[in-house]
Amino acid sequence: MLNSKREFLKQIITLLVGSLLLMPATAQPLQKQESQSDTLAYQDLPFAQEFHDGYQIGTNHLDNQVRGITSDKLGNIWIATASGVFRKQPGTRNWEPIITGEDRGPAYSVIANDDGDVLLGTWDGIYRLRC
Repeated sequence: MLNSKREFLKQIITLLVGSLLLMPATAQPLQKQESQSDTLAYQDLPFAQEFHDGYQIGTNHLDNQVRGITSDKLGNIWIATASGVFRKQPGTRNWEPIITGEDRGPAYSVIANDDGDVLLGTWDGIYRLRC
């Protein structure tokens, strides 16, 4: 019997918490209108939909396996992928490979520090690029 009471209380708490989460967070009270009722009505604000605009890196599936992402002081976006490191400059849609030739290979991380350097963690070591 004790377990069934606990389960019942658990379900009630879950229901209450779920109800609170589903309440509109942007609800604002309407102006009180002269009427026979003294209650306030609430009106939800319109929802502004954000959008996603994909910037495909390449046609090779390894190009699109992103492992790390950062931005530098100049607004460049840097990504580490399974096939290397790429940079996208502001105002462009193209990704340019940073390490080419025989040195190109899997990259695991990319960070930008406060000095403006971009550090690349790749399969054959760490690279530091001064921007």
